[in-house]
Amino acid sequence: MTTLIGTNFGAVSFATATNTTPVLGGGKGFSVGTRATDYNGKEYVFVQANSAVTAFDMVHVPSDTFIVASLTTALSAASEGLAVAQYALASGDYGWVQIYGACKLKTLGSCAKAVKLYSTTTAGNLDDATASNYEVFGVSILSTNPSATASAMSAFISWPKIVIRPGVL
Repeated sequence: MTTLIGTNFGAVSFATATNTTPVLGGGKGFSVGTRATDYNGKEYVFVQANSAVTAFDMVHVPSDTFIVASLTTALSAASEGLAVAQYALASGDYGWVQIYGACKLKTLGSCAKAVKLYSTTTAGNLDDATASNYEVFGVSILSTNPSATASAMSAFISWPKIVIRPGVL
C-alpha cells in the first residue's frame, strides 16, 4: 500500500483520450488495482469506469479487472468488493474510489441510520429495504436521510462487500 501525503485522491481522474490500457493506468503512473492511503488515513483503489459513475455512488469493483460500475442488485451476486466514488467518472475514465474511511454515500429516501444497508435497483444507491436485495457489509450512514428522495449522506465505510447468505434470494 502506498501512502501519498497531502493528496486528494477523489478529485483526481484521468480522461480516456490518452488512456487506452487499464493495466498501465493510462500512463498516469498507477496500475488499476493500486491501493493508496491519503493524509487522513482514508484508503482508495485506482480503477477504470466501464460506464458513467455519479459522485457518491457505491460501485462494484471486480478484483480481476478493476473496471467499476455503479452497484445494482443485479450486479450484487457477482460483486467481490465495493467502493464509493467521491467524484464522478465518465465512461472509460480512470480514478480513485474509496474503500475505507468517512465519506459521502448515496441512499434512497428515508433510509435510516445505524441499520443494515442493502443493494437496490437504483444504480449506486443503498437502502434499508431488504426485499430482493443483497446486504452490504462494512457501511454505515451516520444520520437518517430526511428526504423522500435519494441523497448523499455522511457515512463510514470499512472495505465494503456484499454478504451472500444461502437461501436469501
